[in-house]
Amino acid sequence: MVNNLKEILIGEGLGEIRFGMTQKEVKKILSAPDEVEVIPFSDEKDDAIESWHYDEHEFSLSFDKAYENRLTSIAISALDATLNGVALVDKTRTEVIKAIEKMDLGNFEEETVEEDPEAVVKLLTFFESGVSLWFENEYLTEIQWGLLDDEEESDEE
Repeated sequence: MVNNLKEILIGEGLGEIRFGMTQKEVKKILSAPDEVEVIPFSDEKDDAIESWHYDEHEFSLSFDKAYENRLTSIAISALDATLNGVALVDKTRTEVIKAIEKMDLGNFEEETVEEDPEAVVKLLTFFESGVSLWFENEYLTEIQWGLLDDEEESDEE
């Protein structure tokens, strides 16, 4: 039985699923995904991710080929997913921003990704914490986060 697949752990994973796990390790916890999608970024063999979709849990796990097919990012749309104990999916942009101000995720940049008569899709990206929030028509639809870069930028004075 899988325990706690709703607690978002910034830079770490989701419940017992952790960044850096192999596909085999993930399958021991979750079994096979409902769908597998390979997304190439270029013609280079190792320049792609393999995304595993788990419909029942409402999340996707991405394995980076350049990182030995290890888990590097997660996207979740489950209503009961929590970040620092707070469920954010399906909340308004205003409600989400008010809640995350207390979470120290860093500053964010906002961009409109798509705009048509039926939907306006906006993305809020928190580069320091590796979190991206996807909004459709002002409601949060998905939270994405990933492995944080271990390399610390040092300030030289």
